[in-house]
Amino acid sequence: MRAKQYILMIKRCMATGLMYLCKTSSWNVDPYTYKGSGKRWLNHVSKHNSYIVTCVIGEYDTADDLKNAGLRASLEFIVTGK
Repeated sequence: MRAKQYILMIKRCMATGLMYLCKTSSWNVDPYTYKGSGKRWLNHVSKHNSYIVTCVIGEYDTADDLKNAGLRASLEFIVTGK
């Protein structure tokens, strides 16, 4: 069982480089096997049948902490393009 409630992560499709910022809040979900839930992301992954790399950004106790970290990550990606 995980110590924290929320996990923020980035998933990357290795065939195309498309990146997906996502979170999970389920105690029993492994962030590395979790595929994501976005319609566009899941459609893209099934179309390209690609290897996916997961990078965990952080684990958080509260939804507010997760929200703030997600906003910072989003802004960083907009500014840096990475």
